[in-house]
Amino acid sequence: MSPWPPIRPGWQTWDVGLKMRTPRAISVFLTVAGLVCASAWSSSAQSTDASDKPADTIFNEISLDDNGVVTVDTAGYEWYYDFEREVFVLGIPEPDETVPDDRPIDDGDVSVEQRCTEEIWIKPFETRPVTVGYDEFVDDDITVLGRVTVKGWVTGDVESLNRRVLVTETGRVDGNIQAPKVVVREGGIVGGDIVEKASPLDIDFSAPFSAVGIVVVSSFTAFLLISGVLLIIVAPRHVNNFCVCFECCKIKAFFLGLLLWLLLPPLIVLVAITIVGIPLTPLVPLAYFLTAVMGMVAFGNMIGRAFARRFLGGEKSRLFQTTVGILLVMSLWFVSAILLGSSGATAEGFGVFFLVLAILLTAFPVSSGVRAAFLTRFGVREYLEWKDRAKSAAEPPPPAPPPIRPEQFPTPGPDSVSGVDET
Repeated sequence: MSPWPPIRPGWQTWDVGLKMRTPRAISVFLTVAGLVCASAWSSSAQSTDASDKPADTIFNEISLDDNGVVTVDTAGYEWYYDFEREVFVLGIPEPDETVPDDRPIDDGDVSVEQRCTEEIWIKPFETRPVTVGYDEFVDDDITVLGRVTVKGWVTGDVESLNRRVLVTETGRVDGNIQAPKVVVREGGIVGGDIVEKASPLDIDFSAPFSAVGIVVVSSFTAFLLISGVLLIIVAPRHVNNFCVCFECCKIKAFFLGLLLWLLLPPLIVLVAITIVGIPLTPLVPLAYFLTAVMGMVAFGNMIGRAFARRFLGGEKSRLFQTTVGILLVMSLWFVSAILLGSSGATAEGFGVFFLVLAILLTAFPVSSGVRAAFLTRFGVREYLEWKDRAKSAAEPPPPAPPPIRPEQFPTPGPDSVSGVDET
């Protein structure tokens, strides 16, 4: 937002609060404001080149900011005032052209070692613009994300990952400079190499990408969500037994399930060589696939429960937790599919990273699900840990009651009828 109020067409009202820091700035602003007023009302315009304003151009507002004196015409185009040619030019000047000079008026022949007496420290990977002042020096490397302006002395290397590096007339860099754009003005000194390369943080998401990955991930996500809903509604007891076994001994479960996956080819061969095994051979990989689906459902329930406890104030229904957990896990696959389908080496690099992360995260439920299905018979049997089974087996059975002897029963009296005492 401009710090100056707009100058309305016709100059009927002009209430500009001139709050400038120096008398020089005030005089510059008043001079430019007068030029804007004259250009708005004049019927003929100066014609110095093709970018000068035409005769019918009227400015709506004027502002003084880091880009110098900037105006906006009635068509919405921005202009800036070129003090060398004393004309308004269409567009905005490069930031390199508007860096203010904070040198003393007369500094003589003072060397950079003599004038740079104030040492400063730059935080690594700073995102805000960094400026090394006229009398400042940095006795270290500078690696930041934002813009760098060197008016003083830097003894090390300067690197900006995403913005330009400017070395002014009084600046000096003893090391190398690396940035997407490097500007060294006349008089600036760079002792090392200047390397301009594209920012590794620029990812072009507007480029077309392949939709195959998105379609595949969306299909698997929908299949897992539907499978989870059916399992929880149709067989809640089986799912509960499976989840209890799935969450016990996670590290052992992972490696045991991985071993069972490695035994899949020999198991198929053993089933195939039996007399009735050939028709049953397709059922073996189908059973493994079902264990993987149940493992993803149990893992989604575990992740969703942790999410609900952390962000929703407590546990929710198993169906809700499973849905949230599956969506969170599959979101990594969505991100990797988008990045891998985009153009650019940076996007592909991040895509490979998220792909590896998604594979490692999905490998746990797929592997542990086989072990849980094997121990619970696909949730039919309640899971007990080995120590609980050993404890129940070691406990002796409860003692049987002693036999009742005949003398413990009362003898019927003579007055009783049919062996029943009347009293």
